[in-house]
Amino acid sequence: MSCPCVSLSVLGEEPVVDAQRPQYPALGQNTTLDCDCGGMQCEQVAWFRIFLYSVQMLGLSNQADRVTYGPQLELKVRVSKRSGAGYSLRIFSTTTADRGMYACIIKVRGNDKNSYELVRGGTLLLPGGQYYNKYYYTTWLVLTFLFSTRCPADGCGSLVLWPLVGMASALCVTLVCTLLYYSRDRKNKHGRRWKMLFLFFILTKIQRSH
Repeated sequence: MSCPCVSLSVLGEEPVVDAQRPQYPALGQNTTLDCDCGGMQCEQVAWFRIFLYSVQMLGLSNQADRVTYGPQLELKVRVSKRSGAGYSLRIFSTTTADRGMYACIIKVRGNDKNSYELVRGGTLLLPGGQYYNKYYYTTWLVLTFLFSTRCPADGCGSLVLWPLVGMASALCVTLVCTLLYYSRDRKNKHGRRWKMLFLFFILTKIQRSH
């Protein structure tokens, strides 16, 4: 059983979540993440980071290249327009404190002249090299994101809240595929039993959250 990249459409028209492989930048190295507008006209972009029990807003930029950064982040990250249709997020001097899931939300104008909000990307950033246990670390990160996502005190707003629901669903599918893949080994019945119980627990939590 294989589970390639997961794509999920929030608007029912085009994929908005592209599950990417984890990145392992060296400590102290600058890291750049791209946000593609997909050939559409971007009106606004918002970068955010999900880790543990919170959603951290990193920066917000518009067509005029006016950028608003999160608290105490002006010297840590930089949001800028690319030469093509898209934006980039540059993280300076990455440390282990920068680990988490990074994604951008773009506000675009469709052919019908209406504005839509799409989630682009979903990169798991693990600075410091591949010394993490990727399977269990990714599972833990996705679980905390699914069941513990919180908004700031002043609210997320539609630009963040509803696209996060779509991203959570896509990451959930990724997690289920991963668990099913690792539960194929029938020789280790004890380990397989615990993995399936773990999967049942996850699905129960997801059902209760709706």
